[in-house]
Amino acid sequence: MKYLRNMEAMFAVALFPILGWYWLSTGDEISWSVRVAPLALVCYILAQGATYWALKYRQYAGDFPLPLWLPRLFRLFRASNVVGLLAVALGLALGATRGIAAADLRWGVGLWAFAVLEHINYYHVQLMYDTRGALRRLNQTRRLRKPMLACDMRRND
Repeated sequence: MKYLRNMEAMFAVALFPILGWYWLSTGDEISWSVRVAPLALVCYILAQGATYWALKYRQYAGDFPLPLWLPRLFRLFRASNVVGLLAVALGLALGATRGIAAADLRWGVGLWAFAVLEHINYYHVQLMYDTRGALRRLNQTRRLRKPMLACDMRRND
């Protein structure tokens, strides 16, 4: 859990400067609004994951219970994610009808899809399996698990 917290936090912070630098280094004209909105959404959802894994690590490492406010906060995050995903999808669709460059649309749609997958992974169905035990369980059951965050949100209601 410690590595999950660290990786999610690192990516939530590092994606903006890394991709921004990369985009600037290409020398191409960039439609920043088409790329930055879905990138901000990805970073926002990754920060949610980092927050959850920090709380979960604290629970296991120090035998502290999860905070009572966790379900309310993450229900708010879940709802705001849906609003953000819909707003970005609408913006990308409008951009596509207004002749935004294909490269900008590819970046925007790719980042938006990553945001969708991260949201699903945290709140609906676990999509990431990163240990041998988790992969073995997936292979045996042939079913995707409910994410730990979703279970903790229900458990702490």
